[in-house]
Amino acid sequence: MSTDIFEKRTFRAGDHIFREGDAGGEVFIVESGRVRIWRGDQMEKNTLGYVETKGIFGEMSLINNNPRMASATADVETICAIVPKDEFMRRFGEVNTFVRTMIKILACNIHSLTDYMEKQG
Repeated sequence: MSTDIFEKRTFRAGDHIFREGDAGGEVFIVESGRVRIWRGDQMEKNTLGYVETKGIFGEMSLINNNPRMASATADVETICAIVPKDEFMRRFGEVNTFVRTMIKILACNIHSLTDYMEKQG
């Protein structure tokens, strides 16, 4: 997907992009930099992973219409293309019904597995 048509936003290292529990309003595509995906609070961050150039994040809350399951913070200066919810949902709606259902199931499974692993400590 070409990101040229989407708004670009620059985040400085340490900037919050969104927080766990926020409503999902857009999807982010990393054009440069790196984003940390984490759960917890400022004192005890549980890093789930990093998203780097050409990676996408923030999609699961839109796919399942749930609040953000984790926080996202720019790890270094990062430029992201912002895909608005309505555009993402329009494109997602064009996907074959079987594939769309499988993606929804996978997103739910990821959320459940993340919750389980966090509880295991």
